[in-house]
Amino acid sequence: MRLARLPAMGLRVLRLALSADSRRVWQTIDRVQDLDPQALVAAGVRGVLLDADATLVPHRGRVYGPEVYAVLRGLQDAGLRVAVYSNADDPEALRPLGVPVVSGVPLKPQRRGFHAAIRRGLDLADPRQVVMVGDNLISDGAAVDAGLRFIYCRPIQGEEPWLHRTTRAWAEWWVGA
Repeated sequence: MRLARLPAMGLRVLRLALSADSRRVWQTIDRVQDLDPQALVAAGVRGVLLDADATLVPHRGRVYGPEVYAVLRGLQDAGLRVAVYSNADDPEALRPLGVPVVSGVPLKPQRRGFHAAIRRGLDLADPRQVVMVGDNLISDGAAVDAGLRFIYCRPIQGEEPWLHRTTRAWAEWWVGA
């Protein structure tokens, strides 16, 4: 990302955080294992984009427990397309999950990043058929601005940078999560 774009990105994040759409969480779950693949399919969902840090593992964690693999298998067994779309520093570390890892696209919360992730990771075109599952109401929740449904997953506790903790706490207060 070019430095000249950072102020514009910061304004967009602030706008997203304060918009009415930021309060449109489709579902809230305590952990990713609470996803109900059959209910997603019944609601017309065909694809699931998953965040990694604090959703599948603690922040910057890269050891995935058997429960994460069971969730991925359950989603796929229900006929859902699954991919990881994360702003993690090292997308290659996510490859052991065995599902497409979307990289080389604009970072969240950019709308065109979500659209590219849908095309590249899920081979779908209609964002209304996709849910974004993540722990961050601002970056992951911006999926709503891109036409996706958003499932807020309460974050897995871990070593998280101060800025992430602060913006998360503010967003959770704002949305009432």
